[in-house]
Amino acid sequence: MKSFSRATSECLGYYVYRLIDPRDGQTFYIGKGKGDRVFAHAAQQIEISNDPDTDEDDTNLKLRSIGEIRAAGLEVIHVVHRHGMDEETAFEVEAALIDAYAGLTNIAGGHGNSVRGCAHVEQLEVQYNAEQAPIDQRFIAINVNKSIELRGGDFYRAARWQWKISEHRRTMGAPVVAYRDGIIRAVFEIAKDGWLPADHQEFAGVSDDSKIDKKRWGFVSEHTSDETRNRYLGKRLPDGARSYGSPLLFLGPKWPKAS
Repeated sequence: MKSFSRATSECLGYYVYRLIDPRDGQTFYIGKGKGDRVFAHAAQQIEISNDPDTDEDDTNLKLRSIGEIRAAGLEVIHVVHRHGMDEETAFEVEAALIDAYAGLTNIAGGHGNSVRGCAHVEQLEVQYNAEQAPIDQRFIAINVNKSIELRGGDFYRAARWQWKISEHRRTMGAPVVAYRDGIIRAVFEIAKDGWLPADHQEFAGVSDDSKIDKKRWGFVSEHTSDETRNRYLGKRLPDGARSYGSPLLFLGPKWPKAS
């Protein structure tokens, strides 16, 4: 099955779905959408696999998983987990399921998971009793919930590389904070001309588990003042801060758009 009938689509509204690997019965991706969104990933994988100019490493883990399933002569199992919702409710259900299933191929965490996601009760006490970070000055907040484990608990290594960030934002001179579970755990002032291409020799050895994307950037922080560190460290993200799927948040007074 590759699409829903019109009648079914109209009845479903917004829904949350799971993609399941038939080889082991494991859920490997969770998403939300409407219409034929649940089938779109398989269609995208076919398009990429038929393109001779696309290298396998250019596709993400989700699409590679679909390709491996097809190579085994099988098809992805599509399951609609909950339907008949408005978009905001679907966001919340999707986020809860992403927290509940380990080992997903989702690149981004669920909507609001960095602040309202799965947490130990003691973490919640810390989170909601911490002072809110000030927003009278611009700063960049990077979610390291996933990367911190890959970098052996080193917040500098987890936060510094490799991100999609436009030139006008790189040149603002804003400090970077690394946050986990909604709390700022580390603060970095960026050196002059401190944003460098991801393939710069400065980042040699930073990671051996991620393909370098030359369109991404990393930063160098040689010194952070006590004033800047004390301004943010241990404080919680501002109320209402949303990443919309990106690990980077640009907070404080309105950031100008690219000219």
